[in-house]
Amino acid sequence: MSARAGERAALFIITEVLSGTHFADAQLKAFSGLDGASIRAATAYSRMTIENIIWVDHVLKSYIRMDKTRPYLKNILRLGTARCLFGHEDSAAVNGSVELAKELGKKGQPGFINGVLRRILREKEAIMAFTPTNAKELGLRYSFVEYAANQLVSMLGFEDAKKLMQTKSSVTTIRINPLKTTADAALTELKALGYEASLGQTKGMLTVENGGGIAASAPFTEGRISLMGTASRVASGFVGPNTKHIIDVCAAPGGKSCAMAEDHPDATVHAMDVSVLRLEQMAAQVKRLGLNNIALSPHDGQRIEETLVDSADLVLVDAPCSGLGTFLNRPEVKSQKPKQDVRELHYIQGRILSASAKYVKKGGRLVYTTCTFTKDENESAIRSFLKREKDFRLVNFENPYLTESMKERYQNGQLRLWSHLDGTDCFFIATMERT
Repeated sequence: MSARAGERAALFIITEVLSGTHFADAQLKAFSGLDGASIRAATAYSRMTIENIIWVDHVLKSYIRMDKTRPYLKNILRLGTARCLFGHEDSAAVNGSVELAKELGKKGQPGFINGVLRRILREKEAIMAFTPTNAKELGLRYSFVEYAANQLVSMLGFEDAKKLMQTKSSVTTIRINPLKTTADAALTELKALGYEASLGQTKGMLTVENGGGIAASAPFTEGRISLMGTASRVASGFVGPNTKHIIDVCAAPGGKSCAMAEDHPDATVHAMDVSVLRLEQMAAQVKRLGLNNIALSPHDGQRIEETLVDSADLVLVDAPCSGLGTFLNRPEVKSQKPKQDVRELHYIQGRILSASAKYVKKGGRLVYTTCTFTKDENESAIRSFLKREKDFRLVNFENPYLTESMKERYQNGQLRLWSHLDGTDCFFIATMERT
């Protein structure tokens, strides 16, 4: 018996993510040459581990000396512990971890792994009986860094914060390109390829269960569909009628720019980003989708581009942020402290907003969005901006991608999307008009 390919790939992904690689990038590296079953197993095992990593480490501290255990053994134990606590294959979880230890370790280590995991299995009921009573314990149990847990409990209350932390998603969301297909045609095409696809919760979107491999399928490579979160689809839907010039200030990786270009083929979308590399990657996406109304240019959003002043009907600022709201698809973010201090991000966001405001025509629209839930990066950033820029006001705009629930919560030009309410990433959106 030997470790299966899916288990080896899962261990590789866990090791990469805990070394700082994004979950999706680690997956891409790990999946090369694997069959569908191995990819599904690797995805399930690695996600199970990463999205519970704080709790898994807390449990393991009762059984091993974390500071004395070699990193690769520790990661095998993390994988095995997650499978024992959250999976449904107790013996396979232990045996798979033992085989990984045999392949990678030295004499005696498989027995050590076996002993630790068998003890965890025996004590599983008591381990999982832990009941959080405050924000810190809630973050511990559901593997949210304490800062994020405190923010969520403060905004939502304990019970709703718990519901949000418990939210998981196994679906892939897809945006159809209306210039090349329809939702019904794309749905039929994906089903014919064997995908379990259905119409999404909002216009022009599809959902696919276990959507691995879609980026290699003909509908994707030929530009009829794109991978896009529902929250991003909503954020890109505030463009008004008769719009001719759109500026996307922090555009890469490009999903929102491309969505607006598809929806408004008679408008020009000026997509800017500070990263030349990411713009080059975005150019490939523009070409794949067959879009000829997007202009790409490198630019630091904190600086004013004088040639664009007073030129745009709509400016979108998808600001750099802590990214804490993206945990459904990036399970590593909820257990990591933001790479930048939130106060520093607030300062950068303010500079980008003030520069971007200069591009908006009188009567034009400014849309600010983040994929995080902290107040400092959202409501506080908007309050500070409106104190500085007196000719802007918060206004509600029409958006064909809002669900009825979202419409009810979209008030005074501000909307929060929550994972437990909307099944999306946690987004903040503020919509403003220049008077």
